Amino acid sequence: MAEPAFKLYEISDALQAIGEELLLNGGVLTEELEADLNGLEDAFDKKMERVALYYQQLSRQAEGAKAESKRLYELGQARGNAADRLKEYMLRCLQIANIKKVETDLVRVSRQKNGRPSIHWTRDIEAVPAEFLRIVKEVDGQKAYLALKARGELPVGFEVVTGEHVRVK
Repeated sequence: MAEPAFKLYEISDALQAIGEELLLNGGVLTEELEADLNGLEDAFDKKMERVALYYQQLSRQAEGAKAESKRLYELGQARGNAADRLKEYMLRCLQIANIKKVETDLVRVSRQKNGRPSIHWTRDIEAVPAEFLRIVKEVDGQKAYLALKARGELPVGFEVVTGEHVRVK
């Protein structure tokens, strides 16, 4: 008869329960506990293998999707740039010919003034009046890390957080 199929977390829970029972037995590994342990370890390894293989498959698919996304983004950028250049070309041609509008059976091309003027600062950035500056503040974690390396301690208000990750080979 086939053994019941456990979920990975159920196998982990069962392994934990066997460990606790082993402690209750004073560290004595009975034949029954050993058989349960061997069966669960094999099942755990097999389940972990399947999960890791599926992870690798999804990771590779994600890499492929990202590469395709990058390719399509670059294609969109190139076509958008080409469209912008053509639009600039049409404007220059209309300006040089001093023509406001061209109409055909398929399209109408016209030049007109922008609705809102562009505003540009023409002097050194340091000379901009304070009321017209936008200042963005953000934490520089890299500088805090360098301070930790140099001084052996972090500046006040920072903390070191070390996480864990899984490596699949």
